[in-house]
Parts: sequence; C-alpha cells; structure tokens
Amino acid sequence: MQVTIKQNGPKVWVGAPKLESAMGIDHGMIVLRCRDKRLLNKLVATALVKNTDSDMKTFYIYSAPDFLNAYADFITNASRDLGLDWEFLMHSTHFMNFSTTSPARLHGMWTRLAEDSENTRLVVLDSVGHSKVRDTYLVENINRLCHYKNALALILDSSEEIDPTLERLAAVVVDLDVRGERGIEVFLRKHPKIPQTVFLMSP
Repeated sequence: MQVTIKQNGPKVWVGAPKLESAMGIDHGMIVLRCRDKRLLNKLVATALVKNTDSDMKTFYIYSAPDFLNAYADFITNASRDLGLDWEFLMHSTHFMNFSTTSPARLHGMWTRLAEDSENTRLVVLDSVGHSKVRDTYLVENINRLCHYKNALALILDSSEEIDPTLERLAAVVVDLDVRGERGIEVFLRKHPKIPQTVFLMSP
C-alpha cells in the first residue's frame, strides 16, 4: 500500500507525541506491538480522543473471544487513565464484536461495517493473535478500507510473533517495550521512507 509522508500539515494521531512526530504519516495501517496490553489500551484511548471529529467515524473492532470483558475493561481503564467520562468514549466510537470464527458471520459483519464506512478516519483492531484465519480476513479488509477511505488503522498486537500478513501490509510497525523508570523503548520500522529508529518515550 502506498503511504505518503507528510513533511508539513496534518499527521496521524497514535496517542504519543514523540511517536507521532517520528512517523509523520497521514494514513495506512500502523501495528502497535507490546506485551503490556494496558499500555496499548492507554495509547489507543488517547488516539481515540485525538481523532474525534463530529464529521468522521471511528470503528473499534474487537476480535478477542472475551469481547464483553475486554470492552468493559477498556472503557473503565481508559476513563481512569485519561480522566474521561466513559460516555464520551462510548458515543464517539462504534465498538463492534468480531470475535466469531464463522466465515459467513465475519463476512456479514464486515459488509455491514463497509456499508457504514463513509467518512471513516480511524479503525482500531483489538487484538490479533487469537485466530489466524480471522486475523488475516480482518487485516486484509482493514487495509483496503484504509486505502479507499484515506483512513488510519491501529492494529494492537500483544502476541509473541508478528503475523506475516501484518508484516506485509502494515505501513509502520512499532515495537514497544516497557523499561521501568527509564521509560518505554520504541523500535520504529517497516516503512521504506522511515529509517529504523529506536528511542525512549516517557511512560
């Protein structure tokens, strides 16, 4: 997928200023990889707030099998971490349960999402690593949506190894590693116009 690099003008919001500045892309799929799921949730909650636009849509897709628990935990933790009213998150984002492994149901649910995807700004996939078939289906469709709608996708990955489909289609892969009091080590890679970069962010 072709991704333009913005030297000036709007940049993508992924929840951390230093990370956003280093990437500087305006659309495409960004994979956020970290074993610390709470850190991923905090980043994406901030991204939801930054990308909020009354004229643009945000979809939050759950592929985890425990959708209701994951959804409740995300809303609770995001509200606590960011000091937000939980109703704001619920009303500004379309949360969708894609935890099924049935190809027919996946196709039907994606068709409904695609029919409502005009003016999409942000798609979050939380999270990959539970089903290879489902992950591949969702990632390929999200990638196409990003291309046709000029949208951004954040793919949350807390698995041991990155999925080959993600590695092939992602615009940027961000490996995050919590280093205690030193902060968060960030390894930014993948896009040919962005040099592989390692830096520290504050926790």
